[in-house]
Amino acid sequence: GSQHKNKGKGVVPAPRQVSRRSFLRAIAATVGVSAAVPTGVGFLRGLTRVSASQDVKVALIPKDTGIAEQQQKEDQVLETVFGSDKQQARARVDEIKSDILSQPGFGDMYLAMPKKFENHIREQAKLNGLDGDVVMGVVGIENSGGEDVIGDQGAARGVMQLWEDTARDQGLVVNNKVDERADPYKNIAAGVQTLGSHKKILGGNEGLAVWAFNIGFGRVMKSLQLYFADIKHYNIGSYSYAIEKQDPVLRQKIEKDAARLIRETGVSPHKILANPVAQEYLSGELYPHFEDYSYKVAAIAQLLQEQPKVYVAATNH
Repeated sequence: GSQHKNKGKGVVPAPRQVSRRSFLRAIAATVGVSAAVPTGVGFLRGLTRVSASQDVKVALIPKDTGIAEQQQKEDQVLETVFGSDKQQARARVDEIKSDILSQPGFGDMYLAMPKKFENHIREQAKLNGLDGDVVMGVVGIENSGGEDVIGDQGAARGVMQLWEDTARDQGLVVNNKVDERADPYKNIAAGVQTLGSHKKILGGNEGLAVWAFNIGFGRVMKSLQLYFADIKHYNIGSYSYAIEKQDPVLRQKIEKDAARLIRETGVSPHKILANPVAQEYLSGELYPHFEDYSYKVAAIAQLLQEQPKVYVAATNH
């Protein structure tokens, strides 16, 4: 979920082991720059299911649809997340899809929750000006196939793994007695509202909004500051400084400049990850494989399009 303290969390296990250096070098090659970054090991931290009143069974039935129609839907997901970089991102997304499909129980892990709450997810996506398929992908990546899960550090909770501050910002009650993040419908609504808020500030760029949901809005703004200073020779200013000083005028100026440059350049997570200056910052901020998040969201969104019929059976314990 989204929070400035988030160290790039998510719950999708790492696919085939590829070093950070190799992965970022491959991304950089697609946009014609070098990628000199440190290597790293490890990946995502686990979740503990705290409520298991239901067993969700998933039966995958390939959708009977034309190849051209399916390709168009897959392209739309890539367009939403990566913009003009969709062709360069396609290979990595396809690789991740293949890896996910090879994992035993992948349906229960990644597809059950988005399919169970699909109507609610799509309704909330529409209300917040978001692509329903992409939001389905975010929900698929954020939980371990459970309605009420808690991150290993006890900070993020629920279907969309919301931090306490994020949930409160969207009107949920979180205190010593009540934690509305445990309600999957409220959790989804708050998570999607957060995505919508990010998108509005980030010049309507849904791909950056999705990325911010994982690594934190502040880190995306810092990455944009470094990226624009490098390629446009224009410093939008320090967003974290504006927040720290509680300076709304400066904050709004930075947001306005960032939104303008986002629209002008069509920047995507793919481009930022290929930028050596942004790489250096992000490599020191986040644990290994943070760079895969946007690609995983697209991969799961496409798998949900391709295998849409999921049978959910609840069994009381």
